Amino acid sequence: MQREMEIMGYKGPARTGAAAPAVRKILPSFLLAGIGSAAAALGGEPLRAAILGGMLWGFSLAFLLSLEAGMLCLMVFEPLRGILRRAQYLFVGYTPTDPIHVLSPLAICIAFLILWRREGGGIWRQSPLAGLVSAMAALFFLEIFNPLQSGVFVGLTGALFLLIPLAWFYFGQAANPDFMWRAARWVVILGILTSLYGVYQLTFGFPSFEQFWLDNTEFYESIAVYNVKRALATYSSAEEWGRYIQFGGVFAFGLGLAAKERSKACGWYLAGGVLFVMLVLTGQRSSLFGLFLGWGVLWLTGPRNLRLAVFRILLAAIPVVLALTLLKPASQEDLFENDSSDTFSTMVSHSARGTVNPTGEGSLFERFDTWVYLATDVLPYRPFGTGLGQSALGERRFGTAEKSGEVRPIDSYLITLAVSCGPLGAILFIWIMARATRLAKRHWLEETLPQTADDALWRTILAMLAMFALNNFFGSSFMIYSIAPLGWLTLGWVSRNAVNGQRTAVCVHQV
Repeated sequence: MQREMEIMGYKGPARTGAAAPAVRKILPSFLLAGIGSAAAALGGEPLRAAILGGMLWGFSLAFLLSLEAGMLCLMVFEPLRGILRRAQYLFVGYTPTDPIHVLSPLAICIAFLILWRREGGGIWRQSPLAGLVSAMAALFFLEIFNPLQSGVFVGLTGALFLLIPLAWFYFGQAANPDFMWRAARWVVILGILTSLYGVYQLTFGFPSFEQFWLDNTEFYESIAVYNVKRALATYSSAEEWGRYIQFGGVFAFGLGLAAKERSKACGWYLAGGVLFVMLVLTGQRSSLFGLFLGWGVLWLTGPRNLRLAVFRILLAAIPVVLALTLLKPASQEDLFENDSSDTFSTMVSHSARGTVNPTGEGSLFERFDTWVYLATDVLPYRPFGTGLGQSALGERRFGTAEKSGEVRPIDSYLITLAVSCGPLGAILFIWIMARATRLAKRHWLEETLPQTADDALWRTILAMLAMFALNNFFGSSFMIYSIAPLGWLTLGWVSRNAVNGQRTAVCVHQV
């Protein structure tokens, strides 16, 4: 394996200096503890500043030790960001401009500067997709200053959702070849653990500190499903919870395919089944379609034979046809009759309705109406985009467009790019996704051996790319806190490792 890593150009953990200087940075933790104690005595904003400052210091130290350690720290933090945000209101007052949301961007900027200092200017064109991604980053940066939005500050808020997560592409192309399996295990484990809290919310309702946040927040409009409140688990929204465990479900099946021991494989498949049940409880229909698509790609790529693949398509179509024919989900009138205690049955019926009859949901046609409006009344008159601030809550919170009725929820990352950056932004993203898929498919067919851990890894990557394509058209995956880093990380990893003549260094016994 060492030889394979040398071929890939891996030279050991990403460090910026010797271990001793990094270890010496632990000493300020004692000072930080003292500041935290003093802030606790004072209460209010000093306490919030001390907590967030300590977390930022911890993330920075992790990135100084190694790139992979820092990425794993942030990957653990993001699924917990929502509950940490809500839990702080046990100690401090509510603020709509919550500073916890700049914690990850600051840590990412520090990590990127460390990586840039180590790699030099070659980072911008280090792999086949790097040039396209760098062009998109430059476009995002320019759109921060677009005069059509309500100021540069609004553009900077959009950069938090679009530009900053893109840095994960460069992390992905610099990461160890076996990092994707490590990330996959963490996503599956965190998906299950965080979902247990979502079940608690469905069973017992929201704790007082979370109810306080719901009563004060102004921009979470999809919390209600008929007479029931969606569970959020530990995430910032129910959509984020659904997206996260969707990808966890595919990762679990990929890990099962790669496992050498049958007991481990069964364990991973069981984890995937648990995540599917949890996904049904989220009520996120688009995430369910994404999971089915991901599992379908894993299923169809099993045989490297066209005839067997066609046979599997026909075999998979049987349960789909039976489900569409036999399942009769509850009507909207029946669901409105459920009271707030019928949480589980309401969420299951809501998921079933949207899955079996997606065109029967009014939200789908509202989305189409918005897209038609943008295509006819906005894009033709804004060929260079309207600025990054139009992509998120920046214009709602700090701009003036909402007052004039110009801001509509888009619910599509691709169309958001077309609006914010002009058609060029959407074309660049489609080009990046198409080329990444082509690179991954070619590497899988030409450089991997069937029924190996390497084969399972690249089939899982192809499933991930398919889900990203779906969820970025019917959704905004690359703008969700815990999903955008995973998406750009995957693209960067593919760009670096999907090279002809190079096999990914995968340790089967670690899976």
